[in-house]
Amino acid sequence: MKHILTRKHTGEEFECLNEIWDFIEIKESNIPDAGVGVFAIDNIPNNILLGWYKGFITYKAINNAYVWNFNSDINPKKRYKLEADICTTSNPLAFVNAFKNEKEKKLHNLNKIIINDRVYYKSIKEIKKGDELIVDYESKSYFNKIKK
Repeated sequence: MKHILTRKHTGEEFECLNEIWDFIEIKESNIPDAGVGVFAIDNIPNNILLGWYKGFITYKAINNAYVWNFNSDINPKKRYKLEADICTTSNPLAFVNAFKNEKEKKLHNLNKIIINDRVYYKSIKEIKKGDELIVDYESKSYFNKIKK
């Protein structure tokens, strides 16, 4: 069900799901106008890595809606722009939506975490079977400002 992922330069350990597809499915999002989303088909424990966000490092993104900008955890002077592999089978995490306003913010159940220069999604509370997975993209420009 899970394995241990170790941060190479510090030895810090994280629990990670072995196979994300045992826990999720992709279907129409509950968020209006969001397209598809990712839903739990089994309970996902708190404080566990779901897997890493697959893609490629780029200097100029093709689709900014699927890009993470982050600092290296190995060399803090390095900054990366990771554009997602937009494929449901190889990178289902690309289809995790974000909250768009204060009302939807209560749905937030994942954060990104950088481990060994990869972006992972980590649960910040138990995610119940049937819940949509929601991450904080950390960018108000993505939402054209969060409405209060």
